[in-house]
Amino acid sequence: MGFFNLFKPKKGSKKSKRKAPAKKAGAKRTSSTSRKTVSRNSKVPGPLTLSHPPKYKTPMTSWQTAQELTSSKSSGKAKATKAPNNSQKAKKPLIQKLTSILRKEVKKRTEFHPKDEYRYNHDTQHITHVFLENESEYRAVGFTTKEKTFGKDNMPLNKNPKRGDTRNSYVRNGIVADSKRSFSRKTAKNFRVTDTLDKANLKSKERNYRKQQKRKKE
Repeated sequence: MGFFNLFKPKKGSKKSKRKAPAKKAGAKRTSSTSRKTVSRNSKVPGPLTLSHPPKYKTPMTSWQTAQELTSSKSSGKAKATKAPNNSQKAKKPLIQKLTSILRKEVKKRTEFHPKDEYRYNHDTQHITHVFLENESEYRAVGFTTKEKTFGKDNMPLNKNPKRGDTRNSYVRNGIVADSKRSFSRKTAKNFRVTDTLDKANLKSKERNYRKQQKRKKE
């Protein structure tokens, strides 16, 4: 027995065995199998899943993709056109105002007003009675001493409108429609229709011209 006691550590030596911790009551040993089950049941991040499934399960052909793109573009354009545009709404009243102003200006320039003057026309080389006027033109009736003009008979007058002239005078057929530049700046003071019958014939001719112009506008 003394031989075996030599290998036993002494009570005061450092190589004394550590005491095992005391086991708690009711504690169970965890085996390797139980650990594995815990690791399997634990939540592991799986593969990503789409919230919305793909529209086309089967692969699309080239003409299908083109048709789909064109339909989506057209629908987008339609939506854009349907949306109200405030700038276009603001432009409409402005355009209407401008057009109304332009119409008024054109009407002022082109609309004829009554006139009662005798002026010399440089193109016809005759004195005329101006009965209508606008900003740029005159409408007048010409006088002459010849019976015919351009092969047509002229309307005779009882008295020569020119003062001191005793020759036969006529009203030329047709109406002289010319710019104001073609007429003299000054009026003819020694020329005037005084006979009542001649005045009536002259006014009836001018009245007929006005009626024709009104019918054309209608």
